[in-house]
Amino acid sequence: MAGLEITTELVDKARAEFDAEPRFKLSQNAVTRNDVKEVLPRHNITTTYEDKSFSTKLKEMKATNQKSSGRCWLFAAANCMRLAMKEKYNLPDDFELSQSYLFFWDKLERANYFTNAILETLDEDLDGRLVQHLLSDPLGDGGQWDMAVNIVLKYGIVPKSQYPESFSSCNTRHMNAFLTAKLRDFACDLRATARELSKEELAKKRDAFLAMVYRVLAIHLGTPPTTFDWCYTDTDKKFHRISNLTPLQFYREYVPFKVEDYQSLIHDPRNAVERVYTVKYLGNVLGGDRELVKHINVPIDLIRSLCKKQLDQGMPVWFGVDVGKEYHRKMAVMDTRLFDYDLVFGTRPALSKADRLRYGQSLMTHAMVFTGYNEADGKIDKWRVENSWGKDVGDSGYYLMTDEWFDEYLYQIVAPKAMVEEMVKVDMKDVVELPPWDPMGALAC
Repeated sequence: MAGLEITTELVDKARAEFDAEPRFKLSQNAVTRNDVKEVLPRHNITTTYEDKSFSTKLKEMKATNQKSSGRCWLFAAANCMRLAMKEKYNLPDDFELSQSYLFFWDKLERANYFTNAILETLDEDLDGRLVQHLLSDPLGDGGQWDMAVNIVLKYGIVPKSQYPESFSSCNTRHMNAFLTAKLRDFACDLRATARELSKEELAKKRDAFLAMVYRVLAIHLGTPPTTFDWCYTDTDKKFHRISNLTPLQFYREYVPFKVEDYQSLIHDPRNAVERVYTVKYLGNVLGGDRELVKHINVPIDLIRSLCKKQLDQGMPVWFGVDVGKEYHRKMAVMDTRLFDYDLVFGTRPALSKADRLRYGQSLMTHAMVFTGYNEADGKIDKWRVENSWGKDVGDSGYYLMTDEWFDEYLYQIVAPKAMVEEMVKVDMKDVVELPPWDPMGALAC
């Protein structure tokens, strides 16, 4: 590649400029001996976090823990559902729905979805961008809201007591590595043989492969229940038993929060608002209620209004963000004011939200739940966040997000369809398809 090389003169000039500024020597002394995230925070900002009050705050439950897995999207969905159940059935604060149950069926469905994508792209170049994209992470843990809806509507859900965590649900790396290897094996096999097979032979081959995937999942995660008894003791110490439930029956009859009633909205400043978008090959369940994942793109102020309106009505809000940006894990804070890059380095990142998406600097990485906000002088200044990283960080597992951070790094929320229809007029059948590698197809994990 032709271009300008680094010269001795350039290095000498950079060194002289560095040596001429005592502030950078102090930065060097501090950063070479400490985690930079412990050097960057502004003290006058960190002291404001001591105020943990919120003007609007839902009743909360014990924080959950996804551990070493990318299941945040399922945890966030289950946390919305369990909060509604707590209110209706006086459940204890530590009640959970089985995230692992949803995870099992998502993995199986994702294997089938991938297989179908490989069959659809047999004529594509193996080295082309599309096939390489499909092969890059065929069975990751992450997902989006509509994908959670697909699983719940097809398979239902169960209490965590009926399908508890396993070692591999909490530590997915080895299970994922093995299944990913098998999926790539099968992709190679299909690309070599599928054209010569009859429909019946191909279906038989696919069924045998999916039976193997089921077997591996059952070994790692346990066999999902087909029927169960739901037993619980409410906060009045009254015991309840509901016998012989199926997972779908349990969801339909005993979970008041109906995932199918919620619509995904995004803030994507690259693209036109009040339009519906999908991402090619983003999904998990073929033939599912949300086989085509759809997002309505709206301004960030409308997203803020929808979040506030839901919380005002006592409803938690599932949302997706780029959690790693301007975030301090020990403080459990997301705040664009916190890190003083200019003071320490003499510069700071400067891309707009739209350009961060365009240049690969940001995308949705994590899903959580809003459980409150604080309003001062008619303006929201901070949000209360239920995370799924355990109770030992933040305020017993609950985090703080400033409203400025909300504007910059929040990409997706869900809201009741009826509420959305009052505020946004779109044709849900007029869908703009984005390419498979578009950042709006990023999976929260």
